[in-house]
Amino acid sequence: MLNSREIFLKGFGRHEDLNVIGKGLNLPFLVKDYELMKWVGANSFRTSHYPYSEEALQMADRRGFMVIDEAAANTLSMHAVKNSKDRDKLSLNHKRHVEELIQRDYNHPSVVIWSLGNECETYVESGKGYFREIVAHAKGLDASRPVTFVIDSSPETELEADSFDVICFNDYPSWYVNCSHYEKIGEMLRPKIEGFWKKYGKPIIISEFGADTIPGLHSEYNLMWSEEFQVEMLKRVLAVAGEYPYVAGAHIWNFADFKVGQHTTRVTLNWKGLFTRERHPKLAAHEIRKLWRSK
Repeated sequence: MLNSREIFLKGFGRHEDLNVIGKGLNLPFLVKDYELMKWVGANSFRTSHYPYSEEALQMADRRGFMVIDEAAANTLSMHAVKNSKDRDKLSLNHKRHVEELIQRDYNHPSVVIWSLGNECETYVESGKGYFREIVAHAKGLDASRPVTFVIDSSPETELEADSFDVICFNDYPSWYVNCSHYEKIGEMLRPKIEGFWKKYGKPIIISEFGADTIPGLHSEYNLMWSEEFQVEMLKRVLAVAGEYPYVAGAHIWNFADFKVGQHTTRVTLNWKGLFTRERHPKLAAHEIRKLWRSK
């Protein structure tokens, strides 16, 4: 609810990344990014996967964006902290970081949810209790906002989400699973949505979904990496999300292409952006704009 009216979170996961400077803050492009998000019809975003600059939140306040503010706890491994000493050290650092995040951003009206981490091992038996302890710590610092972890588990494997206020999950149907078969998106996504609702009865946000897309690559059939495939995949996921009144939002991954480390599974960039790294719109930006601005 926003000002006592029901609202659906439309927007993106983002990165503070730019071809001009790399990872960091560029004030003119900060303005550009907000203009593009307004243009496409978004009303929200997540600071994936770390706190963004204070200027970014100040701009969100001014422009009326809702922000899921995320701590820098990305893919924490419970397998790596099996002994109590290591786990206690991790927990202490995690709580300290959450304190710093909430202390800095508490008074920003744009911040609507605290996310305490992304794709951490909330489904590992040895981690049971760790994440709910971090959630309780955050709630002790701010009882006025929902708290969550963004998860990549399934309803069958998830162990900690009963302590979250919102279920945020990442999923890439027809990209990493059943590659190219976007006609199977519904049968892959619906059981997950319905399973989380049945298990927890809490609002759901699909916090990541998308397809790598090479600008200028086109095809008349469902060819992965083409601009047409990205459009079809995103529209189908959004259509499924719209079937459920308890799905409270959907964030496309990603707002813009961004630089990644060198390895064999990426070619220089993560290409899942609706915009290029230089902020030029792909076909999907125009198509999602038609969808979001019509509602």
